[in-house]
Amino acid sequence: MLHLPGHTFGHLGIWDERSRAAIVIDAVLERGIYGRDGALLIPPRVYDLTAYRETIRRLRALEPDLLLTAHYPVLDAPAARDFLDRSLAFTYEVEAAVREELAEGTTELWPLTRALDERFGPYPEFPNELGALVRSAVAISS
Repeated sequence: MLHLPGHTFGHLGIWDERSRAAIVIDAVLERGIYGRDGALLIPPRVYDLTAYRETIRRLRALEPDLLLTAHYPVLDAPAARDFLDRSLAFTYEVEAAVREELAEGTTELWPLTRALDERFGPYPEFPNELGALVRSAVAISS
């Protein structure tokens, strides 16, 4: 069992050392959940950005041959590395955008969330879920 906090505080995954497969479900969500047409639908909900980044780094360090999520196809080793790297990079993009918005005087959660939805989305299904990630980015940006 792997403790993979960030997406939620107690998120768990499974590491099978024999097959080098990591089953992470929603522990890492890249830029969010995509529809069949490739359009973004739902943002990654992240309650603890620092823990989420550490989860991504821990998974990357395992160097899984297979990465299994709830919303993406099964990822082989090169695709898993790329997915995890893109997921981590996205967190820094969001943090930078939050810092810019804060510097411009946008400090309330809903206006910050809407501004980030415009930058990174749109996330038509649940833009409010972006609020968890924004709130966590504000916490480490302040």
